[in-house]
Amino acid sequence: MFYHKLYEIEGYEAMPKGELAKAEHDSGRRLLKELLAQIGIDSYSIAIGESGKPYLEGLDYHFSISHSHGLVICAIADVPIGVDIERLTPISKDKARLLGERFFTDEENERLQKDEYSSKTFYFIWTRKEALSKLLGTPLMSSISSNTLASDDISTTFGTNYVYSVMIKK
Repeated sequence: MFYHKLYEIEGYEAMPKGELAKAEHDSGRRLLKELLAQIGIDSYSIAIGESGKPYLEGLDYHFSISHSHGLVICAIADVPIGVDIERLTPISKDKARLLGERFFTDEENERLQKDEYSSKTFYFIWTRKEALSKLLGTPLMSSISSNTLASDDISTTFGTNYVYSVMIKK
């Protein structure tokens, strides 16, 4: 079982950073509440695990929330899950190359280079790495050596102005 919901905050561009961060946080919690209500859960408590990853206390469901520039996504499942969303914004080839060299595996860098350091390819790989780190409850740096290109546990979806990846532990 897997459910997810995406939301875009109207007027996010004009919001001060602190206000936007609060709006994204609140939207993520609202989406979680809506998704849990879909499966008949009205009462729940969020706790924080040893690694800092939040979880639903006393429930056999897992959740993950991500936000980026006014976009918010929440996903729930009956198995561990991680989700990441990024607004598709242009990234220079130099910046994509430098970040790729720092954070991506050799195979991922080959893919990025083959696609001429495109923003779309960069965010495709980046969201997959973030989803993996959120599933594991570890910092992104801990999942750097993991190749996410061939993983069948991760699905990636492109919208007109965003990309998100969901990793579900099978």
